[in-house]
Amino acid sequence: MNIKRADIGTRHSRTEQLPPRADSTRRWKVPRPLRRAGLAAAAALALTGCINEDLSKCGADVALRYDLRLSLDLRTELQTELTTAAEQQLAARLEERLAGVFTNQARDIDLSFFDRDDKSLYRHDRYTVNAGQASFTLYVEPRAYEHAALANTADMGSLQYAAADRFATLRVQQAEADTVDSQTTGIFSTTAEMEVSAGQSQQFSLSLGMQNSAAILVLQPTAGAQPAALTAYVRDMATGYTPSDSTFTGYDRSPVVRTLRTDEAGLIAFHAVCFPSADGPETRGNGDVSTSGEGLWRMEVYATLADGSTTRSTLHVKTPLPAGRLKVIKARLNDNGQVVTSDQSVGVSVELDWKPGGNHEVEI
Repeated sequence: MNIKRADIGTRHSRTEQLPPRADSTRRWKVPRPLRRAGLAAAAALALTGCINEDLSKCGADVALRYDLRLSLDLRTELQTELTTAAEQQLAARLEERLAGVFTNQARDIDLSFFDRDDKSLYRHDRYTVNAGQASFTLYVEPRAYEHAALANTADMGSLQYAAADRFATLRVQQAEADTVDSQTTGIFSTTAEMEVSAGQSQQFSLSLGMQNSAAILVLQPTAGAQPAALTAYVRDMATGYTPSDSTFTGYDRSPVVRTLRTDEAGLIAFHAVCFPSADGPETRGNGDVSTSGEGLWRMEVYATLADGSTTRSTLHVKTPLPAGRLKVIKARLNDNGQVVTSDQSVGVSVELDWKPGGNHEVEI
C-alpha cells in the first residue's frame, strides 16, 4: 500500500494555474478537466523554448504515465472460494455487484503536487479518463516536488478528502458517523518524489494500487431457518488512509459498516467494501489499537425470528484483510438464527436473545 509523489512548475497560489503549454491528445481519450484547467494532458508534447536570462529557471517537459494495478482477479478469486454449483451461481452475482470496485479502469484521476521543502499544496487537478492507463505531459519549472495521484475520487460515496493542503496530512477518510454504508468505488493511489531539472525532458511511470478491500459472508440456511429479518455488519476496519506514508488509521473510532445482501440458489450473501483491517493483534504500526477482542475484525449477524426474538452472532476474524483483497467466510445459518462456521480463522460468539442497545444502527 505504498505510494510515491511528484512534480510541477513556478510557485502560484492555489487558485492560480500555469497556462497549458499547447493543445494535446491523451492516450485513448482526450481528458476533460473537471476543475481548474491548467495541466495540458497529452501522450506527447513538443518542447518549447524558454525566454529567460537565467536558464536555470527554464522549465522542462515531464511525461507521466499512470497504470491501475489490481492485486487479484475478482472472478478467479470468487470461483476459487465458492466451488459448489449453488455457490458458483452466487459467485456470478457477487462478481456483478463488485465488478465496479475491483476494476483496473479508472473513471477519473486526481493529481496533487506539493513543494517538497514546505510540503504545501502547489497545484491540484482532476481529469476524467475512463481507462486503465493515462499519459500526461506537463511543462514544469525546475523544483523538487512531492506528488500524490488518486483514482476514482470524483464520487466516493461515504468517503471524503481531508487536510488536502499539505502532503503529510492529505488523506481519504470515512465520513464521521456511527454507521456508514459500504464503499461504492475502488480507491487507487500512488505517490512519487520528482526532481525536475532545467531544460531536461523526463519520464515517470507510476502504478496506482487499490486501497480498499471487501468482506463477504455466505450463509447456507438449514431447512428450518426462516428468520423474519436478517442483517449483517462489518466492524473494526480502518477509517482513513494517508498516502504520504501509506498508513491506515482510525481503528479506535471505526464505524460500523452496513453490508449489502445477495440471494441466489438458496444461499444468502452479505458483503461490504471498506478500508483494510489491522494487520496485527495490537496495532497497525501507527499507534491505533485493534479492539476486536478475539480477532482483528468482526462481522455481526442479526437474525430476528418469528417469535420476535433476535439472535446475534459475532464472527471474530483472526486473519488480516489487506488492501486490495477480499475475504470470503462460509457458514451455516441454524433454525435459531445462530451462525456456525468451520473456518479455522474465524471464531463465533452467539447471543440467543439479544436486546437492542449500543451506538450503532441495527435494521431489524
